[in-house]
Amino acid sequence: MVVRRAFQAEQDPWDGMAAGCRALLEASLEPAVRKLTLVEAPGALDWSTMRNIQAGCKEQMRRGLVIAIEAGCIPDRPLEPLTSLLYGGICEIALDLADAIDQHAALEDSSVLLPDDRRPRRPRRPPHGNPAARRHQRSVPRGRG
Repeated sequence: MVVRRAFQAEQDPWDGMAAGCRALLEASLEPAVRKLTLVEAPGALDWSTMRNIQAGCKEQMRRGLVIAIEAGCIPDRPLEPLTSLLYGGICEIALDLADAIDQHAALEDSSVLLPDDRRPRRPRRPPHGNPAARRHQRSVPRGRG
């Protein structure tokens, strides 16, 4: 619901995608949301149940992409891989934010990566010279066994 409202608040569908992604990431910083969705649910539910729960969120993102493509905001692309790429990336960022020492700074740094492929790219900085890299260090190592 929060993501949908953020999407609909923007005039441009692609800006709506960025706003929706940011809303999802901001929601994941709430302690109760983080605990339930990133810690407890994956440990208590089996893989197929988690995939079914996530399917609704992913479908919402797919619909947003359809609107953005039909409006000419972004080039027409294969929809399913684009949806998976964007949804998977946002979910990984949410996990990284949950583990970040300074979650709000990490959120701001992550926001420059949100959907905006219509805009000019900023030059890449080498990772070892990036002062923001320290903010993305995990407070507790995350296992993915």
